[in-house]
Amino acid sequence: MEAIGAARATGRPAHLDALVARDWGRPELALCLLVDASGSMGGDRLAAAALTAAACAWRAPAEFAVLSFARKVQVHRALTAATVAPEALVNELLGLRGHGVTAVAAALRAAGEQLAAARAGRRITVLLGDCRATDEVDPVPAAAAQAELLIIAPADDDGAARALARASGARLATIGSADEAPAALADLLDA
Repeated sequence: MEAIGAARATGRPAHLDALVARDWGRPELALCLLVDASGSMGGDRLAAAALTAAACAWRAPAEFAVLSFARKVQVHRALTAATVAPEALVNELLGLRGHGVTAVAAALRAAGEQLAAARAGRRITVLLGDCRATDEVDPVPAAAAQAELLIIAPADDDGAARALARASGARLATIGSADEAPAALADLLDA
């Protein structure tokens, strides 16, 4: 408004680069991607995580978080973070090396904390991994507490993921290779 007022006062049109528009609508979708970086994950499975993170950046660029977990949860991109270049995020995920135990419940609780700050109407946790909790903490209560949980599991190791999906009401897709991850995510989101 200041640019328009100043331009009118001098009898000239406002410059386009002086005008700013604000969108007061809220985002439709907030995503929190959980990447299993435990000992059972590696190679193609972590490459699938990188591709899925890139798909999240494309699908919900305003509100998405990316966390990896083994024994502890690591935040790679917080939901409320300033813009992080998708290339940098993908490179960081490609640098992960699978190790340690799998704290699925802790990761799901961290996702809930990230999504609590979302403005979007739809808040989705995307868990990418085999869902085999090896820290002896039952992940079902944390999974059931998610507003919406989508699980993308390796097709050759999906038993624990299927059990978690059944017990928590999550939707599940399995993938045979990393290049199937973005399509699996799109199918789950549109279901």
